[in-house]
Amino acid sequence: MQISVGIVALIVLIYAFVSYISYLNGRINVTPVIVAIHKHETATSIIKELAAKHVIEKPSWLWYYYKVKRDKIQAGTYQFSGSISPMDVMKKLKYGKIKKIVINFPEGITARSVINKLESAKVIKPDVIGKKIYPFLEGYLFPDTYRFDINQGAVSAITKMILRFKQKMSRFNLTDKKERKILIIASLIEKEAEPASRTKVSEVIYNRLKRHMRLDLNAALLYGLNKKQLKHSDFSSDNPYNLYKFAGLPPSPISNPSLASLVAANHPAKGNLLYFASLNGSTYFFSNYKEDKRWLLKKRLSGTSK
Repeated sequence: MQISVGIVALIVLIYAFVSYISYLNGRINVTPVIVAIHKHETATSIIKELAAKHVIEKPSWLWYYYKVKRDKIQAGTYQFSGSISPMDVMKKLKYGKIKKIVINFPEGITARSVINKLESAKVIKPDVIGKKIYPFLEGYLFPDTYRFDINQGAVSAITKMILRFKQKMSRFNLTDKKERKILIIASLIEKEAEPASRTKVSEVIYNRLKRHMRLDLNAALLYGLNKKQLKHSDFSSDNPYNLYKFAGLPPSPISNPSLASLVAANHPAKGNLLYFASLNGSTYFFSNYKEDKRWLLKKRLSGTSK
């Protein structure tokens, strides 16, 4: 059977067309590729980087498309994966379809844990923020859900969280000195209180401060020693967060408190409560030492613990 020259030419043409469309539809990137594009970076530099990272196979095709369209490229960090064509690449760069990292910071999270989350998500580089800075950030990194760029940078990411905190605090109209005190008390409430008992725990703290009583709070000592559990010898520690030994408030907040705890610190319940104890998710309050100890003895005798 003979095949005419026309049919052969048609087959070749169809094969070439399918190959071309296949390229335009793109190749498959199994592993996502991250590309950071900076402000004022030239198109030539951008296309070279896309080619170097195998986002595109033929830089000349993308360059030609760019020259024809003259689209403005948006700065930012992009993620390329799956099927991608030169046209798709340019659309993504034109409309700024930037890869965002969404992170939720739970209420009561510490600055140390915030930094660890930002590093793990590659929002900031490891070890950029030293451990000595943590006490200065503590309390000011408002717990919420945030959207960051990959490699956004420490200053930008931290500033974003601090501005959110300032926005939330603006409703209270406090002086800087008052704000600091409220923030420290709110951080203690966040770690010590169940949601329903925040204002009463706040009441206890203010009443004890007014009477120059030590606060005797485990959460502060755990924070100061960077521990999850305390042993008997810890209570005699000279750590400045040992509120069993030192009167007054700790040197800094011990967590990044929620808005509810900030409100409770601003508006404590009114009364004479001086003690509280927690058991099985419930909090019990007392106005004098005898009541507190009587309750504790009763629970110990019944086989439960404080």
